[in-house]
Amino acid sequence: TDSWQTLPANSAVIANPVIHSKDDILYFAYANQIASWDNSSFNINALILPDTIYAMTEYGNYLAIITFNNQSGHSQLYLWDRNTSLTTVTENIDLGVLLPNSIQEYKDTLLVFSEDFPNFSNPIRSKIIIQQYFNNSLRTLYNLEGSLGGFSSIYKYLDIVYIPMGLNVGDDRNWYGVFELSQNQINSPYVLS
Repeated sequence: TDSWQTLPANSAVIANPVIHSKDDILYFAYANQIASWDNSSFNINALILPDTIYAMTEYGNYLAIITFNNQSGHSQLYLWDRNTSLTTVTENIDLGVLLPNSIQEYKDTLLVFSEDFPNFSNPIRSKIIIQQYFNNSLRTLYNLEGSLGGFSSIYKYLDIVYIPMGLNVGDDRNWYGVFELSQNQINSPYVLS
């Protein structure tokens, strides 16, 4: 027989769900919480975080989660080992005052895509920030003038990350399209084309 669970009526599901390959459990976010389904039981409170969850992805043994605080404008990156008996996360990294869009695991690193508070009157004049988390360190790869193409619309296929965005290239010229972010080998520079 089928078993169904419901989320609270005011819960907005924002982040894409993730089936983690290490435990074959479905994790999905709503508001500031993560629920899980292991094919037999539903845990509505697998993890509770202080802020709204915007994106998540598998990262080794962890679930990498990005949150956003509507009051302070700060984003956080959490690494959670998926242990539901604990109420803590393994690591918590401050991403700064950015509006998160997506997170992708890429060649044993995490790529975080955010916007520096979008300029809604002229979206192409916003800032796109692409950060890399690797070896307990966060660095900015790109700080571009433009806007991302849509919430959580960034996808990885094979060894290329596809990013729909508009870029300002000077002289009031804008380029719109799906850009590729890739790296030929570990420790080589990233290429955005």
